[in-house]
Amino acid sequence: RADYSRGFRTSLHAPLSVTDARKMSNVVDIRKADDPRDVIHRAVALLAEGELVAFPTETYYAVAAHSLKPAAVQKLCQATNGTVPRRYSLAVKGSQEALDHVPDMPELGRRLSRRCWPGPVTFRFETSDEEGLFKSLPSETKSAVFEEGHVDLRAPAHDVVQHVLRLMPAPL
Repeated sequence: RADYSRGFRTSLHAPLSVTDARKMSNVVDIRKADDPRDVIHRAVALLAEGELVAFPTETYYAVAAHSLKPAAVQKLCQATNGTVPRRYSLAVKGSQEALDHVPDMPELGRRLSRRCWPGPVTFRFETSDEEGLFKSLPSETKSAVFEEGHVDLRAPAHDVVQHVLRLMPAPL
């Protein structure tokens, strides 16, 4: 995730320079594309190949990795220079997919996720890395997203991210 108001920085507050970001991959501007679907399909293909992709959301730019690709998750961790002061969040399609990952979600969490998602809200849920679909995630992903029995989930409302998530077999 990045905040461009003060240069390129990850939401984890570890510096990632614009030069480093450019070295990671090609820049494709969806606003200049003849057909935005081509850009979305390219993003899905890059994620499937284990590459990192930066997406706009309602509040920041998010750098995403395919959660089922251990090398991609490691690449994301390296992009933040190895400094992870807190865990990454998982981007899901919406409240229904969140239940697949956190089947014991409290009723309040269910209601709030239905009401607030997709949108600029990240929820922290108490869960086990062996419950729901989390048990199928690689250990690299689990160590990047779990913190003391908690996981942060978000369902960004930006159309680009939503279209990509619909085409992905797992969260970002």
